[in-house]
Amino acid sequence: MDPAVAYLGDIVRRRRAGRFEVTEALFAGGEALPPHRHERAYVSCLLSGTYRERTAAGERDCALGTVIWHPPGEAHEDRFSPSGGHLLNVELPPGLLEDAGVRPAPGGAGRVARGGVPYAAALGLFRALSGAGPAAEDAALQLAALAPAASEAGRPAWLRRAVELLHDRSDEPLGLADVAREAGVHPVHVARTFRRVLGCTMGQFLAGVRLRRAFDLLAEPGRTVTEAAAACGFADHPHLARRFREATGLTPSQYRAARMGRARAPSRRG
Repeated sequence: MDPAVAYLGDIVRRRRAGRFEVTEALFAGGEALPPHRHERAYVSCLLSGTYRERTAAGERDCALGTVIWHPPGEAHEDRFSPSGGHLLNVELPPGLLEDAGVRPAPGGAGRVARGGVPYAAALGLFRALSGAGPAAEDAALQLAALAPAASEAGRPAWLRRAVELLHDRSDEPLGLADVAREAGVHPVHVARTFRRVLGCTMGQFLAGVRLRRAFDLLAEPGRTVTEAAAACGFADHPHLARRFREATGLTPSQYRAARMGRARAPSRRG
């Protein structure tokens, strides 16, 4: 059997994100890694470059945006293209999936995602590493939720409580651990269920709740944009303005003017 090894490549940094061990590594153009395995499950995120990975299940070509769930002990070998590679490896702590009630799919195969929510979580983790605070751990939990499970239930009863909590406390900096604690489930279970049932991350859902509330508050006479931002959980006026423009193409002030204009417009009778 191929030996279990530490993470290979030129290690740029190692950080803790809560219970997760995160390793950032660079690989030279054309570098080939011999067959090896890692004792614990981990998620690899390709930040730049390309490479080909070979496992017992076959080969997979990995380009920018590829995120791979590796089960414990999966033997694999990698060869990088002339452009080399930049990888972020997130190692799961022992017992995490068991604590979350996730039963791995039979066969212990890896799982590949390209772009989408997993890659957005990887980029969020990369940006948050300098602080390695709650934001970094939340991003790592999103990546852990990529683990394939043998079966999934329908819409669990606790999800309604979680959604109500996000509406009631949308002005607070709620993370996965906060919602999981109130719902009585594991943070990884929260992350998996939001993606499976609602089709988005919990953070994306909360952002939508905050934005919809901002729409209503900005229609109130005398309410400033800064007050609306604070009441909805945005960091400040510019934070709300950025999210508002992304969603509507308008600034909050432009939206307010349009709403107030319609409200004052006299009705027309034919």
